[in-house]
Amino acid sequence: MSYISKDLEHAYNIISGLDKGNNLKIYFSTNENLTELFNNVDFKDKDVLSVLSSSDQVFSSLYLGARKVDSFDINYLTIYYHYLRKWYILYFDGLYPKDIFKSNNYIKEILSKVNCMTELEKKAYDFWDMVSLELSSRNLFNYGFDDFTIPYADNLYLFKNILKTTSDVNFNHLDMFSDINLDKEYDIVIMSNLIEYAKTFEDIKMVKKNLDKLLKRKGRAIFTYIYHCPRTKIHKEQNALFKDDYDFLMHSDEEDEEIGYSYIKK
Repeated sequence: MSYISKDLEHAYNIISGLDKGNNLKIYFSTNENLTELFNNVDFKDKDVLSVLSSSDQVFSSLYLGARKVDSFDINYLTIYYHYLRKWYILYFDGLYPKDIFKSNNYIKEILSKVNCMTELEKKAYDFWDMVSLELSSRNLFNYGFDDFTIPYADNLYLFKNILKTTSDVNFNHLDMFSDINLDKEYDIVIMSNLIEYAKTFEDIKMVKKNLDKLLKRKGRAIFTYIYHCPRTKIHKEQNALFKDDYDFLMHSDEEDEEIGYSYIKK
């Protein structure tokens, strides 16, 4: 299985705590209030590009009626987790496969239900099969977020039917802090709190440059506040950077707490 050997090595390094700067754990679930963040966003028949991460943003977009959802992440292992979650939803009627933390035998139980339909799905199957045999999956994840809300949890039966009839989500292995070139424009780009990881203001400028190329006119980029707050100096500078080309819209929850924002391309 040489075609997944590099990814298995990456997984081993994460689990073993080696080279932490280059080996990123997978987010087991979102730590965002996606239900209220997306509450006033029209996904119906829209083309969406979303950070993959735990797959919650991608799954929510599909549930809310997106026409096509593509994904991206700097961490290639997220596409493997995407399939593990998809299988768990389809065959076990659950949101997150928490039992994999108890025993790798549970990964084998999930795999026993899978009938691979695409090459990428087969690649994900082989990856998890090898993980279940050789590695302890517990330390592969950032885990501990139970205060989230996700739209598709409201009707898992409906969402299962959507998953059954949806083709593979296209995955792009890329870094939004580097110059990217995707040959497609989108109505919505979901960034989560990615921009909060910018190390310099040049990184933020690069994010804007990429969004300028990725978004259609009137297209929307959605960001989340997690570690930062709206009125910090860096966010004021960021808003000033986007001001000429984008309208700014704040997203708040039911308690009027600011949880995220959109830049809408003029």
